[in-house]
Amino acid sequence: MEFIPLCVCIASSIIISCMADHHLPAPTALSYTWSDAFALNVSWNWEKPKALPDDCKVIYELHARNTETQAEPKKPARTKSKHYTFSFLTEEMGVSGHWRIQVQVLGLQSCEGLKSRFKSDTVRTTKLRAELVKDFKCLINDDNQTICSWIPVDPSLHVTVSYRYCGSLTEDIGSIKRCVPHSSSGGRNRCVMRADPSDRDVCVLVESDAKLETFKPKLVIRLPKMSITEDGYYLNLTWTPPNVGRSCSWDYEICYKECNKPQPCQIFKATKETIYHGPLQVLYNELCLYEFIYNAATDQYCTAVRSEGSGSMTYGANKSPPNPRMLMIGVAIALSLAVSISVVLCAYCCRRHSDVFSPVIPDPSSIFKEMMMDGSQESKMAREGVYMPVPEETCQITVVTENS
Repeated sequence: MEFIPLCVCIASSIIISCMADHHLPAPTALSYTWSDAFALNVSWNWEKPKALPDDCKVIYELHARNTETQAEPKKPARTKSKHYTFSFLTEEMGVSGHWRIQVQVLGLQSCEGLKSRFKSDTVRTTKLRAELVKDFKCLINDDNQTICSWIPVDPSLHVTVSYRYCGSLTEDIGSIKRCVPHSSSGGRNRCVMRADPSDRDVCVLVESDAKLETFKPKLVIRLPKMSITEDGYYLNLTWTPPNVGRSCSWDYEICYKECNKPQPCQIFKATKETIYHGPLQVLYNELCLYEFIYNAATDQYCTAVRSEGSGSMTYGANKSPPNPRMLMIGVAIALSLAVSISVVLCAYCCRRHSDVFSPVIPDPSSIFKEMMMDGSQESKMAREGVYMPVPEETCQITVVTENS
């Protein structure tokens, strides 16, 4: 009894070893159908050889190659099913308008390392691939209304424009909507799209009776408003955040001239969901005119949206620096005025206080005279200060006789 499992094991090993030198059987009955203008459904058959053990599992790998360059615009896809849905755009096809679809079987688990040869088929669109429009772009307004415009390659050819969200989800396939025609001017045709391309990628279909092309449109917004304020030795640059892509980070590219001299461009990365974007500080020279040119774009992690064109803004004015010769003349004049004013003030002060600065020198004779007079007065005053007896009055007595 123990001999039988051993024989089975040896036999299986021999089979696997033999098949390792060969490929697994290639898929058969490879075919494709277009679910809509963007979704390609590929299907095939494959029968597992009876010689493979039960625990040998397989997976299918699919490649989509450009028939001209053999480049793969998409990463290889893997599935355990015998069908797969690709999302394709004619802008990925090249000039020929063809793809080559390849399916290969890969062994897993006990038959890992085994693989089949490729089964290939050439894919063509339902209509001839052609360039029908140029410079197709969609302007997302603040109210999330999207207006698309383009330049027709052949103005006499009538084309229709349709769209849907990109991808191969069941709810997206077949949900193509017509882009409502809008006014045309300046050689550009326009239509209104009822979708928010900043939320999810939108794919566009342009077709005539015999031709078509599919692509992702270029998305643009109106240029965000920029403000400039002085902050000491710097200029602060700030922007009003767009209503589009609030959950995204925005990159602002700023190039500028200082006194007509180009300066290195800078990129300011704004934080998402903020009241304003900025500030970006630029060293400020008040003698210079600053000329700014800027644009805005979402970062690499969001749907690509750019501002329509670039904005320009100026600040300050070019002023001539002080002339050294004129500066010296000005300093000389200022010094002269200062000296003149000082002289006038000194003269005024001296005149006002002349008794201090120029005292009157008395005449010597007057001094002696005053000294003599002062001496007489002092002796007089000295005499007045000494006690002097009051002279007694003399009485005269007259004898009266009786005969008188």
